[in-house]
Amino acid sequence: YRVAFNSPGVTTGLRANAFRWASELNGLGIAVFIVDSFGGREITETSSSFSLANENLIVDAYRALALLGRHPSIDRDHIAVMGFSKGGSAALYSSLRRFQRLHGPPDLSFAAHVALYPSCQWHYLDEENTANRPIRIFHGEADDWTPIEFCRAYVERLQKAGGDAALVSYPDAYHAFDAHLAPPKVWLPTVLRGPKCDLRERAGGVMTVGDGGQPFSLTHPCVERGATIGYNPDAHRRALADVTGFLRAILHPHE
Repeated sequence: YRVAFNSPGVTTGLRANAFRWASELNGLGIAVFIVDSFGGREITETSSSFSLANENLIVDAYRALALLGRHPSIDRDHIAVMGFSKGGSAALYSSLRRFQRLHGPPDLSFAAHVALYPSCQWHYLDEENTANRPIRIFHGEADDWTPIEFCRAYVERLQKAGGDAALVSYPDAYHAFDAHLAPPKVWLPTVLRGPKCDLRERAGGVMTVGDGGQPFSLTHPCVERGATIGYNPDAHRRALADVTGFLRAILHPHE
């Protein structure tokens, strides 16, 4: 089995927490394929410039799915995608049938979509039309970088549309609460936070601010600088139990 991780994209591409998650999943009998969406593009960070779009990572996830689906040792019906922050957004929105039709393998889909502290501000066209696969978001209540409120609202919309979606939240947990090498609380003054505005896709792939608003840009007042990250041992322990329990039920690694 494989769990495809999207590149996290919070500071410098692949971080230590991704490899720790890989080790935890390996211990359950789940193999891990890590996708580095940054290194091949010679990008070291996107936190201060948004230099890599979520859609790029979504395509990378589908390419990983196609590769793993051809592997003779892989059960192609039990491949999940998991990501953190920017990679979490890709893991989340790769569930959209529209994106799957455009970029995914025609005969293959992910068995589950697991997103840790993603940004959920992006209202894509037909965003509630997702694959018939479970979607789980694991997020910190104190996250001021990618606020949980947008994810809570998106999960509610997905549930109303009949999707198997759920949000698990952790009190007092900041962004990157599973980054075990980070201190408990660090303020990063230069990173781009949010955006806090309601972003909606229009025809042609243009993102606008609200219904009928102006095209979104990084100069919009809803884009601010400065956000907090911090390791929260309790949230990390709970997330490990929640995520691994969910993936064991979906992937059945010991069958």
